[in-house]
Amino acid sequence: MIPRWAVAVLVYSILIAGAIFAAAYPYVSASTDWGVLLEGRRLIYFSPSSGWVVADGNGTAVAYFNGRWLSLNVTATAACQLGDQLIVVGSSHDRPSLVDLSGSEATYYSVDDYGYLTAVSCQNGVVAAAGVLNTTPFPPYRLLAVSLRNGSLRAYATNFTTLVPPYSAAPLSGGVAVAFSDSYLVYVNPSGAQAYYYGSNVTIDYVGSYDGAPLLAGSEMVNDLQEAMISLNGTAYVYSDEAYVFAAARTLNGLALYLRPPSGWASVLYTYGGLPEAETTAALDYPFSLTAAYPFLHGIVYLGQLFVGSGSDYIALYINGTVQGYLEANGSVIGWATSSRPAVVTPSLLERSHLSPLGSYRLSLQGLNVSASRGEPAPTGPLRLEPIRLEHGFYNNAVGYSVDAIIVGTIILAFTERRSL
Repeated sequence: MIPRWAVAVLVYSILIAGAIFAAAYPYVSASTDWGVLLEGRRLIYFSPSSGWVVADGNGTAVAYFNGRWLSLNVTATAACQLGDQLIVVGSSHDRPSLVDLSGSEATYYSVDDYGYLTAVSCQNGVVAAAGVLNTTPFPPYRLLAVSLRNGSLRAYATNFTTLVPPYSAAPLSGGVAVAFSDSYLVYVNPSGAQAYYYGSNVTIDYVGSYDGAPLLAGSEMVNDLQEAMISLNGTAYVYSDEAYVFAAARTLNGLALYLRPPSGWASVLYTYGGLPEAETTAALDYPFSLTAAYPFLHGIVYLGQLFVGSGSDYIALYINGTVQGYLEANGSVIGWATSSRPAVVTPSLLERSHLSPLGSYRLSLQGLNVSASRGEPAPTGPLRLEPIRLEHGFYNNAVGYSVDAIIVGTIILAFTERRSL
């Protein structure tokens, strides 16, 4: 019979050797594209899978789409990817506008009223966007909701007024759900509109869907602290993290939640079902200002501004929690990303409770005229776009993977010893 110490040595040796081999494997140790950096122009959107980019072109949006730099006749505020289409929203000639880029052609949609769109989401073949109508010189402004389905755009105005433009919009149950970073959620569909109030202790910053069910995210006041919160199918999960959930993305077994704290570096919390699992943090060496965040595949993209000397650069980072290391651009380190290795403090689940509106009321609905035109967007000069790479060397990987291997080996040995008793 082989001595137990020999079995332990064999198990640990195999696992550590595998960890060192994994650290030395080129795919792991080589640089990987982590995002993009743009000098002097504000980034509106970045697609990690296709490399598509939308940036501010001094009032006219500039897009890198299917290998070409294009100028769009719209002031862009947000964008999303719908299969092989790029959707850009904002305003054109003071009118709310949406641009559908597909192949070499663009379709421009314009709403016949004064205003602009500020939030957009592409899900399951449908585009939902929201904004405001500013027919009065000062807020509050009326809510505007639009949906694009099968090439047909519909626009609706409601009598719901807001001091701030919508933060988030999502296609739900044939309509458009809109969140404002306050206690209200508004749902608009062709047959009517409804406003839901969740109480002064609840803030809804993001609305999306999970298997067709509404997914709300934001924060809830617990013991006078603003704690991160999500709500799925009417069940609220509150986590011990003084932050609010700015965006959420579905993973294989749960959710990736973008946590934006009142101060400090933002992070992504990964849940298994509703339970916390691990947390990833991305930090930048220079002064940094976050401008937007949105879900993408199984992670979160967030956009921001780096202040360097007298100038500024704009970045887009894709955080999915699978790797860690230094963020490099233009040959210099600009920050770092770390996953649960080395260990970080993962928030605990404070409470799980039922969340339902405290009240609701119907809104008036007004259909708005929409015009559409097609044309090939004009090519434009390229912007200086630099990739942000994640550098993680052999030594750091080897140490991290070896620690994981030792933990796994200990669990295996403890399990086998328990079975032998």
